[in-house]
Amino acid sequence: ANVDRQLRKLIEEANNNGDIIINIGKGYFRPDLSNAFDRLALNTYINSIKSRIGSLSASMNAIEKTAEGYGQLCL
Repeated sequence: ANVDRQLRKLIEEANNNGDIIINIGKGYFRPDLSNAFDRLALNTYINSIKSRIGSLSASMNAIEKTAEGYGQLCL
């Protein structure tokens, strides 16, 4: 588990520094943007991240609203 976290952190750092490393369920790889399959894989990855962001945002908004209702929001 620790090695997996370290690997994910390195991938995150690489992606934040101009690299593109993705995982669409078949392992990590750098997509070749001249390859149609890899472009499709990248679009799939981007869409999954956008969906996750939307779900997390909705959950966070609901949690904040509920906490505010109880007067317990501590930000």
